[in-house]
Amino acid sequence: MLAIAAQLSGCVDRQSAPAGEDGPLQAGGTAVIGGYVDIRTMNPIATITDLNKAIERYALYAPLVMLDASLTPQPWLAESWDTTAVGTDSLELTFRLRRDVSWHDGRPTTAHDVASTFRIARDPRAAYVDAAALLPYAPEPEVVDSFTIRFRLERHPDFIEAFFLLPPLPSHVLGGVAAADVTRHPLGTQPVGNGPFKFVRRSSQEWVFEANDDFPAELGGRPNLDRIVYRTIPEQTSLITELLTGRIDLAVSIRPPQVERIEDSGAARIVTFPVPNWVFLALNTRLPYFDQRDERRAIAMAIDRHALVDGIMGGFNVTGAASVTPVHRAFDETSAVLFDPDSARVLLERAGWRDRDGDGVREDATGRPFRFRLKVWQGAGSYRELAEAVQAQLARVGIAAQPEVVEFNTFLAHVQGRETAAGRVREFDAAIGNWTDNMLRKDDSQLLHSRHRGNARQWTGFNSPRIDSLLDAIATETRPEAAAPLWQNYQAELSAESPIIFLFYGLGINGVHERLRGLPDGDPRGPLGTIGEWWIRRP
Repeated sequence: MLAIAAQLSGCVDRQSAPAGEDGPLQAGGTAVIGGYVDIRTMNPIATITDLNKAIERYALYAPLVMLDASLTPQPWLAESWDTTAVGTDSLELTFRLRRDVSWHDGRPTTAHDVASTFRIARDPRAAYVDAAALLPYAPEPEVVDSFTIRFRLERHPDFIEAFFLLPPLPSHVLGGVAAADVTRHPLGTQPVGNGPFKFVRRSSQEWVFEANDDFPAELGGRPNLDRIVYRTIPEQTSLITELLTGRIDLAVSIRPPQVERIEDSGAARIVTFPVPNWVFLALNTRLPYFDQRDERRAIAMAIDRHALVDGIMGGFNVTGAASVTPVHRAFDETSAVLFDPDSARVLLERAGWRDRDGDGVREDATGRPFRFRLKVWQGAGSYRELAEAVQAQLARVGIAAQPEVVEFNTFLAHVQGRETAAGRVREFDAAIGNWTDNMLRKDDSQLLHSRHRGNARQWTGFNSPRIDSLLDAIATETRPEAAAPLWQNYQAELSAESPIIFLFYGLGINGVHERLRGLPDGDPRGPLGTIGEWWIRRP
């Protein structure tokens, strides 16, 4: 028997919570959030962007579990859960739901809502972006009673995160919609939630939500604010101006060059948070430039990540090591490839690349120059600058990288490839991109496992039996003490092979007006993780 149980302890009284140096907490008022994302739906099955998901997860809906500031799962809609081992490779997961959480139209939230949402999201026709988190689960849950639901699943680490990522939806509103049609259902634009804020209205530029007076006291009760508004502001300069003039309270995703202006304004401050995101240089290992380990390793050693972070990202990001970010418990900074251009030159010589004609670019034995296209997408902000900086750094070791900027959909088509009679064809040499993991559950198989070489997301075409075996072992090891050395070996092996070169890890940068309080700095859940505790400081 493997038992894991969780219970809520104590209550949170936000209205009387201490406010520290900010003075007594003041309830009421409206907070306006400004961001680039044009939010078109509040249906979690159809949502793609992180900001959109955060509004759904922390404001509009109530997931079964919530992550706290240490990313530990806590009871939320589910007041408790437990697991039972079934044989050697399966678990039964049973959730017991709270009985005091209602949909915003007054109907109770029940296990039937959880089951209905799960069935739709697990169906491939729904195209749910986090569907991989549901794959270990059997397709049909058991509704034990109206407030108890049981799932069967394959043994897998961090399986509980699936029920943080996907909050249940009201089955009485969806009305038996087919999975293929769920993204077009009116619920997306007229949402009925069960979280601390209720949907009021939307327009082409904004969404408005108001406090839910009936949100359970044990989950924090009614939020401090009366209302929150999300406003789409697609241009950076306008976003900063709106913040500094007080027309918005939170500016999401500030770019590093704007930080000093905000900090010097006296009207706003900067709040940052780590994100499980990594920016990378992917090498197409199908090509003769990148098919040897020494070649890839040399490129990794020739790139000065600290210079990229300091010179282009304003010093705000963390230099990369492997695909495991500092947010994840298995992060191992010792796996990083060190900047060592002299060693890079030695490796290139060993791989047969020499400057045979004296033009500054190395050639192989056939005279083919080490010259490749480095693809980025148009509108990717600092990525073009990154490509140009990488170009300059590689030139110092005799490699010619030529940045190539293309429209975003073209970029995706080139790196993901197209299906032909002869297999998937990709039109890139190397590319700069980024990847965002979930907060807990991490599985790089679709990116690096050889069984996925023909799939869209396996850009590099990499094939390593050692990496494959480590990924397979990590995917089934649920014991943290046994998983730790697997993660360490995986990161070390990935850095040694370098099919993907990890440039740096992301950092969320947000501008916050001085009147908005309750947003802690450094919270990995992001600024909306404490949205129920936000309050407006008034004179």
